[in-house]
Amino acid sequence: MSTTPANPEDNKQPNITAAQVKELRERTNAPMGDCKKALVEANGNMEEAIVVLR
Repeated sequence: MSTTPANPEDNKQPNITAAQVKELRERTNAPMGDCKKALVEANGNMEEAIVVLR
């Protein structure tokens, strides 16, 4: 059985670290799940993620 996604395009999510989520949470006081989603949407860009959370 293959472990690769059926469509390689589906695997283009940025690699978000726990440290990034923690930093965004400390800066915004937003819930961790929301911070992670915002970072993914912003492709790991911290400043963009802050805008996404607003």
